[in-house]
Amino acid sequence: AGTAREAIARLNSNGSFDGGFSNSFGYNEVFRVAPATGGDFYVVGTRFSEFTHELIRINGNGSIDGGFSTAAAPNGSIQTIAVDSANRPVVGGSFTTIANTPRNRLARFSPTGQLDQSFGPVKSEGPNSTVSGLYFAPDGFLYVTGSFSIYDGFALGSLVRLDANGQIDLNFPADGLERVRSVSSPLFAWSGTGKLVFGGNYSYSPRSGIVR
Repeated sequence: AGTAREAIARLNSNGSFDGGFSNSFGYNEVFRVAPATGGDFYVVGTRFSEFTHELIRINGNGSIDGGFSTAAAPNGSIQTIAVDSANRPVVGGSFTTIANTPRNRLARFSPTGQLDQSFGPVKSEGPNSTVSGLYFAPDGFLYVTGSFSIYDGFALGSLVRLDANGQIDLNFPADGLERVRSVSSPLFAWSGTGKLVFGGNYSYSPRSGIVR
């Protein structure tokens, strides 16, 4: 007989079910999971009776970590999450406000769940459409992708690079290079030679599907 688990479960290294991991937070759907420090996890999902996306942190045993609590849900979906070296989750999606504070599709929280108002673009415009992928690379930059074509007023395509404070790096992509556009289902990896490997459903002449 199977063991009931709603929306999230953990497997042992041999693929067997880990009975020591319990999910008691009542999600009917989990969209994203990202590792936090100390064996914890950030989880984005929805509850049975609600349609808003929530961000919580769970302990290594699956219980909710009460040390992390966000003030309010965003007014749109959270579609992706990445965690920086200071254990601060950055989320992207279709939202434009969080706790009635303008945040255009990209936001960062403190390790305790407070909205970090020091993070974001200079002009406060951010991406002009949905963010569907985030990746913190070993070079210290945050790579952001999605269906947007403009970021903070700059027409740099649908893949941009941000510094630790959320400011856009105008040196990426370099002048004259073809822009990645209209990205969905993105995947990121970092090569041993210090190069970004990027895959997904996007347009990029003369390549599609994957590029380095």
